[in-house]
Amino acid sequence: MSEAAAVQTQLVPDLGQIVTSALDDELRRAREGRGSPKSKRRLYASEWHPCRRKLYLDMKDPASGRPYEVEALRAFHRGDQREADIKADLEQAGKRSRPPFEMVGAGEAVELTDRQGRIVITGRIDFSIRFERRLYPFDYKSWPSVGQRVFTADDLEHSPFTRGAEMQLLIYMYAQALEDGDMEKSGYLLIDLPSEPRPIRIDLADRLEKVERFLTDAELSLDAIDNDDPPAMIQDVQECRRCRYFRRSCPGFDVAGAGAVVFTDEQIISDVAREAQLKAFNAEYEGLHKKNVERFRGVTHAIVGNHLVVGEEGSRHYKEKPATPAKDVKTWSMRIVPLGTESAA
Repeated sequence: MSEAAAVQTQLVPDLGQIVTSALDDELRRAREGRGSPKSKRRLYASEWHPCRRKLYLDMKDPASGRPYEVEALRAFHRGDQREADIKADLEQAGKRSRPPFEMVGAGEAVELTDRQGRIVITGRIDFSIRFERRLYPFDYKSWPSVGQRVFTADDLEHSPFTRGAEMQLLIYMYAQALEDGDMEKSGYLLIDLPSEPRPIRIDLADRLEKVERFLTDAELSLDAIDNDDPPAMIQDVQECRRCRYFRRSCPGFDVAGAGAVVFTDEQIISDVAREAQLKAFNAEYEGLHKKNVERFRGVTHAIVGNHLVVGEEGSRHYKEKPATPAKDVKTWSMRIVPLGTESAA
């Protein structure tokens, strides 16, 4: 293969990569289309967390948190699509089942108030099943990997990625129980696994104290907003490092615990953020340069779009050391210049 043909082959766009990049871009656009998260005076049932500072920030300044990675956006999208399929299947399956059941209340809104009558927690039930005169709320979760380790309600507490789902369903059950008086209510997490859906039963009566603690935390977080007095952060380094606000709008326990000084001057904040950005750019440049050096190794001149890639072979001499003899090693350097400039000659 000629040198020109080799370069052309290397520069042909990979269709698979183009397709996946386009899909990821579409997910980002859809997310951006919703706009930045706005401050609010209530928490979603899915936002439960053991750190009261995080609950406070989820209400006061959710836009200050770390944005979701594209991998998470993919998971959300797949989950939404699969959930719609499950609901459609259940609606038909319930009519044919013996004994029969009925899917009701898909998307039913719930609201919980604090002792002052303020709405502090809201949510939407995925759907409920009416069976033998009782109502069972269901919450769907697409957990193809982490769900493999969940067999009982107690298993949900073993992972930070699953424990919030328990509280979410408890909030739905508690809201329904306040309406119908059934404090012995049960509900199900429906975990969608590659093999089959796995229902996990959760009983409200066994976990009422958890719901009451969440209500108290939500009430105190709202009080903190009204008093402009951020609550204390959790004293747990691992929880902090997983948090989307870590080292953005919250220093985190491992930093604050060391007596860190917090600067609020806008110019200082801007300068530090710019330095971090430039460091990231430099790291990206180094990675791309290494990749391109290998890609064009052996090619002395290549036209790539509006740029000329110029390569040159060199040699590096290593002096003799006690355990290593002297040697010469071939190297390859590369530079990229815009076409039509003097440096491209």
